[in-house]
Amino acid sequence: MKDYVTCEICGWRGRQITTGHLREHSIRANDYKIMYPNSDMTCEMTKAKMSEKAKLRPPQTEEKKKQISESMKKVYRETDFTLRNRNENQDGDNNHFYGKNHSEQSKRIIGKKSTEWLLQAYKDGKKISPFKYLGKGKEMSSYEEEIHKLLSPLGFIYDYEIPFNKGSYLIDFANTTRKIAIELDSTLHLGYEERDKRKDSYLKEKGWSVYRFKFSNGSPIQIARRIFSIVESEVLNGEESNLHCSTEGAVIREV
Repeated sequence: MKDYVTCEICGWRGRQITTGHLREHSIRANDYKIMYPNSDMTCEMTKAKMSEKAKLRPPQTEEKKKQISESMKKVYRETDFTLRNRNENQDGDNNHFYGKNHSEQSKRIIGKKSTEWLLQAYKDGKKISPFKYLGKGKEMSSYEEEIHKLLSPLGFIYDYEIPFNKGSYLIDFANTTRKIAIELDSTLHLGYEERDKRKDSYLKEKGWSVYRFKFSNGSPIQIARRIFSIVESEVLNGEESNLHCSTEGAVIREV
């Protein structure tokens, strides 16, 4: 039983020739079947597994079968999208699924459920930042470890991810209930002030209050206690009159 199929165009081997792969050749699945009628798009092993799973599913109604048929026709034959490179086709308005699959109500429900899952994943320790796969991930520093011990009971999560159109911002410590972002700026942040301003501005647009703590001297425990004291009294209690607000909306405090 074969565990791979071969693309007749480029010779690529895999378990299944997908529409995404064919899009790189600027053709649709239906076109490929017409061009190579005797070529399989799914390997025998995968077909067998799919067949076994299908036997376990309850029988589908005629109405459900019709819905699936119409959906497949739209995706494989009737959808008219510009054939360019794969990334461009999947971006925004160029994506042939963009804004068409979900109503506004379903989008809100999906967003709410996704947020609930994300928060639970952080609490369970199952959340892994995508930056780790890009070589940008980092373990907690000694300063962050001490600060985390103190801020965690106050409802703050470490390395909370906020997506934007070209990637994600990571908040050092985030209170998602009150939308409070705590950013730690050591001497390693020197030279990255413009990047931090863009981040602060974006978070402010999303309704977050951003507090930056700049520090250069002091032991991890000393720094952690100073930050904890300020967060507990001045941030959570809303006493911000003694703090300096920048034009980007971040509250800056040196500790």
